Amino acid sequence: MLRVLLASMAVGVVGAVVSVPVASVLFDTALLENDRVFVEQIGWVDTPERLVAVETRAQPGGLLWRSQSIGPLPEGIPRTDAWVWIMPHEDPRPPMARLRPGSGERLISYLEIGWPMRAVRGRLVTEDGVSPRRRTEWLANIDLGLWSTMVPLLPMPLGMVSNVLFYGGAAAIAWVLVRLWNRLGPRRRQAQARDER
Repeated sequence: MLRVLLASMAVGVVGAVVSVPVASVLFDTALLENDRVFVEQIGWVDTPERLVAVETRAQPGGLLWRSQSIGPLPEGIPRTDAWVWIMPHEDPRPPMARLRPGSGERLISYLEIGWPMRAVRGRLVTEDGVSPRRRTEWLANIDLGLWSTMVPLLPMPLGMVSNVLFYGGAAAIAWVLVRLWNRLGPRRRQAQARDER
């Protein structure tokens, strides 16, 4: 029984790790096929320092927050337009998805990836300047010619543990079903042979 538990947990770890780049590719593909299909929320966060345009895109396996600084509130934009106005104290974004005050950050793309639970996160930051600089934080660029994707690397403990348990549980259930099938199969054949006599 201990061997089954250890083997299923090993399968769970491998499944949780492999699900991250697979989910990342599927999420990128969905975004490229229809750029607006998964938009859940678009809004403005009006901070004392600047106005920030915020949008989120989500689907099973991925979540993307985009935060873009557009400077002070432009004249002529009514607060009654189609975009949602979010007060800073009501901001639903995780801390990594927010622009830091006084940092010169202009655009942040924050990703959470994994399946069935989002298990890793990272972000791409573009900074202001004469030639805007981009830097990645906890992201790896995987380029295999046919496709390339940004894969987050910073683990989210609850999501990672949940995915390990999900894949490990699936492996344990499959192992138990195979054992039951192997045990019941010979008995069934013997019973059929007796009935035929």
